Amino acid sequence: MRHLLLALSLAFLPVVAAEAKDPKPPAANGEKVRDYPVADLAGKWVEDGGRLTQIKVSKGKISVTKIVDGDGEKFVLRQQGIRNGHFMFTYFVPSTEYVVTYEVTSIAGDTAQVAWTNDHDASGTDEMTK
Repeated sequence: MRHLLLALSLAFLPVVAAEAKDPKPPAANGEKVRDYPVADLAGKWVEDGGRLTQIKVSKGKISVTKIVDGDGEKFVLRQQGIRNGHFMFTYFVPSTEYVVTYEVTSIAGDTAQVAWTNDHDASGTDEMTK
């Protein structure tokens, strides 16, 4: 019995360690966006560096359909959802192997304010425009 418990605990150890590197993922608990209309998220958003994030809203469901850097590098969407009333998405940058989480904190017209974190203990704010 002790050997079985030890084997099971060792089997789960790599999974826990791998997950600890990623920023906190968005919650999948049915929470709703509360600080701006969901429809305002829809569109092609561009940041100063030229990164394009395309977000689609259909029947109240939000989905990131594309994230492409200014140099053409395609980022890999890992997760998306709602946390603390804000839409959030997490993506992987193949060239640097960074994992980045964006939280859309506010939208005014064609400008969205975002807060970001990554898995290398960096964070900041940014602005996206349609």
